[in-house]
Amino acid sequence: MVVFLTNAPRRLYEYWLSLPKVGLLPLRSAVNPADIKDILPEITITEWTAPDELRYRLAGTNVVDRYGFDPTGRNLMDLVDAEVRSGLIDNFTRIVGTPCGARSVRREIYKQDFRKLVEHVIFPLDSEHDDRSLLIGVTGVLKGPDNWVETGTLTTIEHPSELEFIDIGAGVPAN
Repeated sequence: MVVFLTNAPRRLYEYWLSLPKVGLLPLRSAVNPADIKDILPEITITEWTAPDELRYRLAGTNVVDRYGFDPTGRNLMDLVDAEVRSGLIDNFTRIVGTPCGARSVRREIYKQDFRKLVEHVIFPLDSEHDDRSLLIGVTGVLKGPDNWVETGTLTTIEHPSELEFIDIGAGVPAN
C-alpha cells in the first residue's frame, strides 16, 4: 500500500488506476484533462527518448510558476547536477523497463539557495503510435520549515531522499 504525504500524488495515483489499460498501461489518449482539473496545474508529461534525455512535453501552470520558467521541450537531466544524473537515469530506466510507477520526496533548489521539499509521483503511459515512453507525473509541495520560498527560478533538482517504486502489475525493480 502506497502512503502519500500530499493530495496531488494520491489523486493522480487513483486516477491512473481508474484508466482503461492496454496490457499494463493506459493509452495517452485515455487521459482526459477534465477528469483531473483539480490537479492539472501540477501535472507534467515527459517523454523518455534516451537514457540521458527525459523531455517535458507538458507542464501545468503551477509547475511553470514554481520553476520560474516553462520547462516544455527541455531535458529534465539538464536540471540536475552531474552526480545526481546517473542515479536518476538508473531510476527512470527501471521505471520504464519494468514498467512501474514511482513516488519520491526530493528538494528543488532555487536561485539564492531557496528550497522546496516536494513529493513527486510518476506513472507510465502508452504513447499509442510508437515505442516512445511517456510518463505522467504530479508534484505536491510539502509543508515545513524548508519551504519558505514562494517563487523563484529553479536551478537544480536533488536526488530523492525517499524513493518507492509502485507495482502496476509487473512487479517493482529492486531498490
